[in-house]
Amino acid sequence: MRPQIVKILLLLLLVPIATAMGQGEKEPPPPVNRAPPEDQLPIDDNIWVLLVFGVVLGIYFYYHMKSHRKIEAKDLEL
Repeated sequence: MRPQIVKILLLLLLVPIATAMGQGEKEPPPPVNRAPPEDQLPIDDNIWVLLVFGVVLGIYFYYHMKSHRKIEAKDLEL
C-alpha cells in the first residue's frame, strides 16, 4: 500500500509544478545588443602549442608510470 501512496503524493506534487512551468510569457524578451568582449584569447591561432604541450605531458606521465612499475617490480623480487 505504501508505494501507491508515494506515487499519488508524487503525482500531486509534480503535476502543479509542471503546469506552472509550462505557462510562460506570451512574448520573448527583447534581444540584448551586446558587443563581444574585446579581450579574447586567440586559441585558434595557437592550438598547436596546446597539442604539443599535451603530447609532452602525456610522454612524461607515460615514462613516469613506466619507471614506477620497474621500481615496484624490483622491490617485490627481494
